[in-house]
Amino acid sequence: MIIVLIQILFTLTLSNRIINPPVKIVEETFTSNDFYRQASEIIEIPYGAYPGVFAIDLHQRVKGEISNKSINLGDFEKVEEDLLEEDGCYSIQRNIQISMKLKLWLDKSGLTRDIYCTDVALAEKFRQAYVVRNDFKIIQVDLNYGLFQLLLNPIQTSFANMLDYDEDNTDYHPYLVSDKKSNKIFIFTTNGGLSFESNQKKEIEFKAEKEIKKRDKIYNVHYNEKHQLIFVACGYEGVDIYKINNGNLELLMDISADYLGIDSQIVDVNSNGEDQLYVLDIERGLKFYWIKNLMELVYEFTIIISHAHSFDFYDNTFFIVAKTINKQDFAIEVFVNQVTYDYYINNYFFDEMTINDVNVFQYYAVLIGDDGHKIIYHSVYQGFLNENLVSHTTFYQADLVKVKEFEFEGEEFSNQRIFAAISKYEFQMINIIMNMPKIECKYKDPGVRQFYVKINSTSCAEKEKEKNLNYQFTLCNVSHSFTFTTTELAGNYNTYAYYTLTLYVLVVVGIWLVVILYYLIKKWGYKIKYLIWRKKIVDATAPYNESFDIKETELPEAKPK
Repeated sequence: MIIVLIQILFTLTLSNRIINPPVKIVEETFTSNDFYRQASEIIEIPYGAYPGVFAIDLHQRVKGEISNKSINLGDFEKVEEDLLEEDGCYSIQRNIQISMKLKLWLDKSGLTRDIYCTDVALAEKFRQAYVVRNDFKIIQVDLNYGLFQLLLNPIQTSFANMLDYDEDNTDYHPYLVSDKKSNKIFIFTTNGGLSFESNQKKEIEFKAEKEIKKRDKIYNVHYNEKHQLIFVACGYEGVDIYKINNGNLELLMDISADYLGIDSQIVDVNSNGEDQLYVLDIERGLKFYWIKNLMELVYEFTIIISHAHSFDFYDNTFFIVAKTINKQDFAIEVFVNQVTYDYYINNYFFDEMTINDVNVFQYYAVLIGDDGHKIIYHSVYQGFLNENLVSHTTFYQADLVKVKEFEFEGEEFSNQRIFAAISKYEFQMINIIMNMPKIECKYKDPGVRQFYVKINSTSCAEKEKEKNLNYQFTLCNVSHSFTFTTTELAGNYNTYAYYTLTLYVLVVVGIWLVVILYYLIKKWGYKIKYLIWRKKIVDATAPYNESFDIKETELPEAKPK
C-alpha cells in the first residue's frame, strides 16, 4: 500500500499544488436547551440542521454545579460512543444506509456477453427511465406505478436501421442525454445521433439529428443543464460542443485536440455550468479552461496525473480515477481553487477493489468497481477528520455501469436519495438514506444531568457570511449544552403501592391458612386416623357378619303340641 501511494505521489506535479493549506476555525454556539422526559423514555437530539456536520463529541458533567451560563470542560468527561442498550446518553455519528434495492432484468433473451447496457437517461416529469444497449436498442421502463414498483414488461425499440448498425461490431457505446426543458432524449453514437420525445407512452418515434457528427471513438458525453450545452469527448479528435435551442440541436464548434494543446486522447469532459470547461487528458491529467466566449477557450492550469480515465466533481471538489504504472486502480479527491489556480490532494482511494468510474453528488461520491462499489462522504479536509470517524458504505452489484440520482419533489428537504442504476444486464432503483448525526438519551431513574456537545461541521452561519475561496479548509466548531431531566412516570407510585399491598395481603392470608390447617390436623388428626382404622376393620369382617345374619333369619319353626 505504501508503494502504491508513492507511485501516486510521483505522478502528481507540485506546481500549483498546496502542501500545507491555511486552516481556519470558526467558533459558533447553539442556544442551550432543557429537555424533559419521563423515566425510560428515549429522546433523540438530531444535528442535521447543518448538512455539513461530520462529527459530534458528547461530554457529561461529572463535577460542579449544573449551569448553562459558564461551561468549564474540566468539569465534563467524554462519553464513549455506544448503542442505546442501557441508561445514558450516547452520540451516533452520521452514516449512509442502503435500504432498498429493486432489480429488473432487461430482456434476458436478447442479452449476451457482447450485448449489454451502456447508459441510462431519466425523465422524472413523466416517471420514465430509458436504458440504451450497444446493439442500438432503447428499453423504456415505466415508473408510474411508484418508485418501489417497476413495470415488469418494459418497452423495447430498436434504432439500428437508422444509424447503419454493424452486427459484427461489439465496440459500440451509445450515450443518452435528457433535456428537461424540451422533454427530449438525445442519442449519441459514433455512427451519428437521434432524438425522441420523453413523454411518449407507447412506441418511441426517432428523429434523425444530422448535426451530430460521426466519430471514431466517443469516450464520454456531458450535459450542461443550465446552458443546455452538450460536450462530447472524442479522443484524438477533440471535443464537440452542441447547443439545444427550443428542442433543436445544433453543433456550435468542434474543438481539436491541437487547439486545446493536447497531443494524446481526450477521455472525459465536463463543465461547471458557467464559464469553466474541464478536459481530461489521458496522459497529462485534468486541464482547466476558461470559456471566454462560445468560440474561444483560454487555458488556465492542469492537475497533472498520468493514466487518468474518468473524473467527476461537485462545486470545487473533484474526483479523478486513474491507474498507477503497475496498473493499480486508484482515485483522488482534490480541492480546487479556480481563481488562484491552486489545488490540494485531500484523499487517496486505492483499495483492493477495481475503480472504473466515479459519480459525484452533492454530499457523497460513488466509486464504481466491477462488483463492489463504495459510497463516501466528500469535501471534508482530512486534517479535521478522526480516522475512527471515516466510514464508507459498500454495496455489491455485478457489472455496474452508471448511477444517476432520480430527482423527486421535496428531495432537498429529505435525507433520502434515489439512484437509478444500470449494470450490463439489469436496471435497478436504490434507496440511499443519509442518517444525520444525533444523540440519544434514556434513563430509568429520575434526575437532572448536563451534557456538552462539540460539533464539527463544514458549514455554519458564520462561515456562510465569509467569501473564502479556501472554504474547504475552514472548520466550523459549534458547541451546544443541554440538560436532560427525567421524572417519575405518572401513576407509578400508586400502581406500585397497589401491587405491593395486594401481594402483602395474599402472603398474610396464605400464612393464616397454613396455621389453621396445622391446628386442625393436630386437633382432629387422631380421630380421623381412628375412623380410617375402624372402616378398615368393618370392611375386613363384612363377609362374616353377613353369614351370621343369614343363619338368624333361617331358624326352624316350633312344632305344635
